[in-house]
Amino acid sequence: MIDVDAEIKKLEKENEKITFQMNVLNDKITSPGYEEKVPEKVRKSMKGKLEQYRSQQESIVSAIQGFRDIASWS
Repeated sequence: MIDVDAEIKKLEKENEKITFQMNVLNDKITSPGYEEKVPEKVRKSMKGKLEQYRSQQESIVSAIQGFRDIASWS
């Protein structure tokens, strides 16, 4: 049997990590002079990473909601 509360906590912790990584990356991307100093290839790579983080975060949030729905049935 699945421990729904434990799964929710694990996903919330993962979401916190991804949110932190997104914030760090976003701070770099929005820093003054970023566009001028960072090569286009690196900028594209960082933008791609940010999109991956957003996608992962959406999946995690969806999974958390799914587990909460399951927990509410109990």
